[in-house]
Amino acid sequence: MGGGAVVHAVLDAVPVPLMRRCRGDRHRLFADEAAVGHGGSDKEWYYGVHLLTSVTDAGAITGWLTAPVNTDVRWSAEALLRWQHDPAASPPTVAQRADVLPPSHRKGGKRRGPTGPLAPPLTVGHAADDLRVADRAFRGAEWRDHWRAQYGAAVLTRAEYAGGNREEQRQWGIWLSSFRQVTEQVNQALTTVFGLPFPHARSWWGLLTRVGAKITAHTLSLLLNLHHGLPPFTTFHPFG
Repeated sequence: MGGGAVVHAVLDAVPVPLMRRCRGDRHRLFADEAAVGHGGSDKEWYYGVHLLTSVTDAGAITGWLTAPVNTDVRWSAEALLRWQHDPAASPPTVAQRADVLPPSHRKGGKRRGPTGPLAPPLTVGHAADDLRVADRAFRGAEWRDHWRAQYGAAVLTRAEYAGGNREEQRQWGIWLSSFRQVTEQVNQALTTVFGLPFPHARSWWGLLTRVGAKITAHTLSLLLNLHHGLPPFTTFHPFG
C-alpha cells in the first residue's frame, strides 16, 4: 500500500429504474432489455436496468454499458473488459466461459448468464489502466483470474484479502475504499443532478440515448468546474 499514485479505474453499477414495480417480468415498451430486480444501497426492487461505469479518480466516466437489473454485474464487467480488449468481439455467453467458470449451485449446476442485452459496445471506452477497483459484487477467484489472463485487467475487491488477519483486512479495506469513494460522488451526481432514475424512455434505444446524454452532461460539468477552478462535483450555475 506504499507510496506513489496508483493508476486505476473504478468499476461500479448504479440502478436505473424505469418504473417502481412491474407485475410481470417484461413491460410492453421493452422485451428482454429490462427486468425486475433490486439494487442500490437500499436494495429496493424496481423494473429497469443497471448501469456499469468505469470511473477515473477525477470522476470522469471513461466507459459504460447497461444490462437488465437481474443480470449478475460480473457479466457486465466481462462485456466491458472484453470489448475494451477487442471491440469486434461478440457478446459474452455462458458457453464461452464454461472452461474457466465452475458450475453454480443452481439446480442442475447450470450457471446463469446475461438475462438480456449488454450494450452498447461502442461506449465501453479503452483499456487504459491495468488496475480496476470494485466492490464485493465483482468478487470471485475464477472471474479475477480470467480477467487478468484474458484481458490483462487486475480487478481488486475486499474479498481478495479475506484470508489475512483482521488488522490487515481493515487496512486493505480502507485502502480500497479510498479508491472507490469517487464512484459515490459520481452516482450521486448522475442520480440527483442529471436525473438518471426514471428517464421516461419509450424504447431501448431511447433509453441508451438518454443515459448517454446524462453521462455527457456529467462530463461537461466536470470540464466546466475544472475550467473555473471549482471542485469537480460542484453544481455549476453559469449565471450564479
